Amino acid sequence: MAEEKKHIVVTGGSGYIAGHIIRELLARGHSVTAVVRDLQQKEKYQHLLNLPQQPGQLKFAESDIQEAKYEEIFKGAYGVIYIATPYIYSAADPEKEIVKPAIAGTEAAIHAALKAGVKRVVVTSSGGAIMHFPVPNGYVFSDKDWNEWSNLQNNPYFYSKRLAEQAAWRLYEEHKDRLEVVVVNPLFVVGPTQSPILNTSLKTVRSHLTGEAKAILPGRVGWVDVRDVATAHVIAVQHPDAAGKRLICCGETRSWKEMNQKLKELFPQFPVTQDDSVPDPSPWSMDTSPLKALGFEEFRSFDVMLRDTVNSMIDLGAVKSAQ
Repeated sequence: MAEEKKHIVVTGGSGYIAGHIIRELLARGHSVTAVVRDLQQKEKYQHLLNLPQQPGQLKFAESDIQEAKYEEIFKGAYGVIYIATPYIYSAADPEKEIVKPAIAGTEAAIHAALKAGVKRVVVTSSGGAIMHFPVPNGYVFSDKDWNEWSNLQNNPYFYSKRLAEQAAWRLYEEHKDRLEVVVVNPLFVVGPTQSPILNTSLKTVRSHLTGEAKAILPGRVGWVDVRDVATAHVIAVQHPDAAGKRLICCGETRSWKEMNQKLKELFPQFPVTQDDSVPDPSPWSMDTSPLKALGFEEFRSFDVMLRDTVNSMIDLGAVKSAQ
């Protein structure tokens, strides 16, 4: 059966994850409105204009997390994929700069969607809203887990993601007769960039690739390719059975030391930060079965996601090719 073509609004449209979601939506024949903060800063979303598309299939709108503007932009859309949120780990005033904007933006988007008659809202949360520390050896995180460990002093970014996601679920419970909500929880997202403007996660990879990072981070992290995260969002906005689901996106869990070892193996010409004295952390994993039950097939491997990350940065000039 042919896939029904729908109109989807994607906020945070100039961002790393959003760009891949928009690429996949366009490839599937949907029409898209990409919401950006400033239409005048075309260099931030030029890569979207270069995507394969039909005339009129991709439009742009401007809004900086304002409910009234969102309502106008959302009118006529079947779905909204809400990605816009501060992606910074520390700030002088974390409550004002990270936590409050994350909650307010999520609430504004859902209220606007209700007023505009949108059928489904997909909220991009984070594995940080799920993970709690210390992680028991061999623990399997699931969609039932919540991060009660983070606070304003201890990873305010993770704290903001939990509070914003919980706000989304409260609004869903209040309005589920009128609106469907799906949440996607990616872990640490890497994979090819479509823009030379790098986000926080890609800058982290680059700093270790070039030896700029003076030490390897301790601990283990969940890794996922941005293309798989995009597919998860498309499933979340399309699949009739996704409503009310919390979808974890994680391909593999590997230590930061393993990332550096893999970077050195794949790109021996670069002065990758190395430190074999960093201890190996205890294993843990993520349950991605709710996403796979909706038709998601296989996550890309650790090798593929790191190789394609670096190659894209080299191609776009975000990393100088080493001799």
